[in-house]
Amino acid sequence: MKNFIIILLSILLLSVSVPAYSVDWKTANQFTVAWQNDPGNIAYEGERYKSRLFLVNFKTDPGKVNPVVIGMADVDVTEFTFSLADRGSYIVGIEVVAEILQEDGITWQEINQSERCWSDMVSCTDGGVTFGVRFFPKPKVIKNLRPLPGQ
Repeated sequence: MKNFIIILLSILLLSVSVPAYSVDWKTANQFTVAWQNDPGNIAYEGERYKSRLFLVNFKTDPGKVNPVVIGMADVDVTEFTFSLADRGSYIVGIEVVAEILQEDGITWQEINQSERCWSDMVSCTDGGVTFGVRFFPKPKVIKNLRPLPGQ
């Protein structure tokens, strides 16, 4: 009886401490994401904001340690289209980068960035609906189709 109570308590504690959500997986080789920028990101002369977009392989990098930068967009752009070439299950990330114009009037220097939001984070997604995208390359074409001898 004592072991049963310990097991039951362990199950109850585990169910309370682990968030209950699932990722809504889309299957595509190309997809577009959209977002809403904070109107508080107002750039003054010599400053600008950019949105930096990332992809991370959900299976090989679940901790999002090595995300790949996919692109940069002006902060007034609120959508981006990704094209995938490699098989995998991917999570999308985005952060806002603050830059200042250097004295040469040409070069921009990054000075700060927002927290990174990921598409599997309930707090970052529209209505808390998390998502990711899976890509499966088209199978190779069969070659050398022929009847077997004696058929």
